[in-house]
Amino acid sequence: MGYISRNTYIVFILSLLTSACANKAVQTSDAQQQTPVAPVETIAKVPEKPPQPLIELNHDDRADLYYSILLASIADARAVYDVARDNYLKAAQITGHPIYARNAVLASERMRDFESSLMAAELWQESSPDDLKAIEVTTIGYLRQNDEEQALNQLLKLIKKNETNTNERNYQEFMRIVRAARSPMMLSLLQKTSEQHPDKAYLWLLLSQVSLFYQDLPLANQAVNKALNKDPNFISAIKQQSHLLYKSGRFEEAEKSLTQKLESNPDNREILIGLARLLYDMKEYRTAAKHLENAIRLQDSDLEARYLLAICLHSLREYETSLLQFMFVARYNYQADPSWFYIGDIQEQREEWAQARQAYSAVNTGSYRISAEIRLSELDAKEGKFDDSEKRLTNLVQTYPKFGQDIQLSRIEILNEYQGFEQALQLIEKLVIEYPLSTQYRFKKLWLFLKNKKIDQAWAYSQAWLTEKKQLEEKQDFILTAAAYFRQMEYPEYALKILDDGLSMSPNNKEFLYSRALYSEAIKDYDAVIGYLRQLLKLEPEDPDAMNALGYTLIDLNRDLEEAEKLVYAAYEAMPTSAAVIDSIGWLYYRKGDYSKAIKYLKRATKLDKSGEIYAHLAAAMVKIGQRKEAIQLLKDFLIIYPNDKKAQQKLDELEPTQP
Repeated sequence: MGYISRNTYIVFILSLLTSACANKAVQTSDAQQQTPVAPVETIAKVPEKPPQPLIELNHDDRADLYYSILLASIADARAVYDVARDNYLKAAQITGHPIYARNAVLASERMRDFESSLMAAELWQESSPDDLKAIEVTTIGYLRQNDEEQALNQLLKLIKKNETNTNERNYQEFMRIVRAARSPMMLSLLQKTSEQHPDKAYLWLLLSQVSLFYQDLPLANQAVNKALNKDPNFISAIKQQSHLLYKSGRFEEAEKSLTQKLESNPDNREILIGLARLLYDMKEYRTAAKHLENAIRLQDSDLEARYLLAICLHSLREYETSLLQFMFVARYNYQADPSWFYIGDIQEQREEWAQARQAYSAVNTGSYRISAEIRLSELDAKEGKFDDSEKRLTNLVQTYPKFGQDIQLSRIEILNEYQGFEQALQLIEKLVIEYPLSTQYRFKKLWLFLKNKKIDQAWAYSQAWLTEKKQLEEKQDFILTAAAYFRQMEYPEYALKILDDGLSMSPNNKEFLYSRALYSEAIKDYDAVIGYLRQLLKLEPEDPDAMNALGYTLIDLNRDLEEAEKLVYAAYEAMPTSAAVIDSIGWLYYRKGDYSKAIKYLKRATKLDKSGEIYAHLAAAMVKIGQRKEAIQLLKDFLIIYPNDKKAQQKLDELEPTQP
C-alpha cells in the first residue's frame, strides 16, 4: 500500500473510529466500580514527538507504528479501551518507550483486563527499571496472578528503593498495593518481608492492617505493637492501635491512647481527626465535634474535618450548623454524594420540600443514589404524585437489580403510608408469589398487618406460615423472628404465645427459653422471667448472658442481692467489655447504696453502649449524690440524639415532671 493510499485509509478508519467512539457510552457496573485498579495516573500521555523504534523499520512499518500511536491516543480519549490497549502495547513493544507501556497499563486497568495490565507493566519496568510506579503496578499484577515468588521480589525492590522515605509515606504508598491487589497472598508476603526487615515499622503496620482484614486480631495487635516499638511517633500506627482497642471492646483504652498522644501533640491534625473518628464511632458526637472544630482552626479549608463535623452536628440534630458545613464541602465536590443526601435530609426536616428535591437530585452514584431516589419517591407520594412515585421506584429496581429487594421493601412502606393498606398488601402478595423463597417479603407482610393493627390477621398468617415449616430448625428461625416482630410492634402477649408454641415442640431450646424470659418482662411477669432463666442455667450453667440476665433481674427487683452479685461478677469474668454486664454491676452498687461506685461503672457502660436504660440508671445514681440538675441535663442531651427512647424519657419525666 502506497503512502497516499495509507493516509487515505488512516483518515477513513479514524473517522469511523471517532464516530463509533462518540456513540459508545462508557458504562461500568456496580461490581466494576467496586473493583480497585492499579494506582496509575488517569490521563494518558504520549511523547511530544514519536520515539525511535528499537529496530530499524522500513517506510510502511514506521507509518504503521505512527498509525498505531495515533489510533491508541484517539481511542483512549474516546474511551474505547480495548483498541487503546492493543495499540499502546504494540507501540511499547516496538519502541520500548515507557509512556506507551504505562498507557497500556491504564487502558487495561480500565477494562479490568489484569492479564494485559501485567504484560504492559513488565514492559514498563523493563524500559524504566527505576520507575517506582512501574514496580508498584507490576507487584499488583503478580499478586493478582497469585505468583508469590515474583510478587515477593517486586516488594523487596520497592522496600530497597524507598529506604529514605518516612514510615508514614511508605505505609501510604504500600497500602495502595494492598487495596488494589486484594490478594490473600498479601498476609504471608508481609509476614516474610517484615521478618526480613524487622526495623521497618511501616511493614509491621501493613501486616497489622492485613491481619485485621482477615479477622486475626492477635496478629494485628502483635504487629502494630512492633511498629510502635520501632517508631513510637508513627501516627498511622497510633491510630491503628487505638482502632484495634476499639474493635476489642476496650473503648476507654482506645480513647485514652489517642488523648494522651494529642496532649503531647495538640496541633497534630492526624491525631485530632483520628480521635474524632473514634469518638464518632463511640457515639460521643459532642466531644468529637470539639476536636474537629480544633482541626478546622488549624486549617480552615480542611474538607475532611468539615465533613466529619457536619455528620457529628447532624447526629446531634443541630441541623442549621450542620447544613452550613455540608454546603461548604459539597461546593468543593468533597464527599459530594453523601453531602448532598444529608443536605436533602436536613431540608426535609425544615420542610423545605423544593430544596430537598434539588439536593437529592444532585446525588449521582451508589447507595446514596438509591436512598435519594427513595426519598424523592416518598416526596412524590406526599404530594399526591403516585404515578411519578411508582415510576421512579420501578426504574430504580431496573437500574439497581442487586438492591431490588430493599427497594421493594421501601416501596411497600411508601404505599402503606400514602395510598393505604390495601395497595401495599396487593404489592406484597404479588412479590411473595414472584419470589416464593424470599422470607423478607413474607415477614414484611406480617409487619404490614401489625403496622395497621390487624392483629387477628397477623396471628392467623403467622400460624399458617408456621405449619408450612417442616424442619425444626426452620420452625425455630421463624418463631424467633416472628416473636421479635410481635414484640417490636408492641404485641408482647402474641410474642409469648408463639414462643410457647416453640417450647411445646422443643422444651429445652435455649433460644426459646432466653427469649421467653426477656419478653415476659414486657408484661411485668417477673416470676416467669426468673423461672425461665433458672431453667436455662440448669441447661447451660456457664452461659454469661443468662447469668447476667438473671442477676440483673434480681437486682432490679431488689431481691437476693448476694446471689445476684455472684451471677453478674461471673458474667463479668466472661464478658469484661459487655455494657449490659457493667450496667448490672453499676445497678447492683446503686441498690447497695454505694452511689459513687455505681456512677463509676454506669459511666463506663455509657461509653460502651448508648442505651436509654443505662442513662436512666446513671441519672438515678447522680440524683442520689445531689446532682439532680446534671442528671436532668444528661437525659436531655441523650434524648436530643435518641428522641424516641422510652426509658430515658420516662426517667426525665420522673425527674422533671411536665407542668400542666
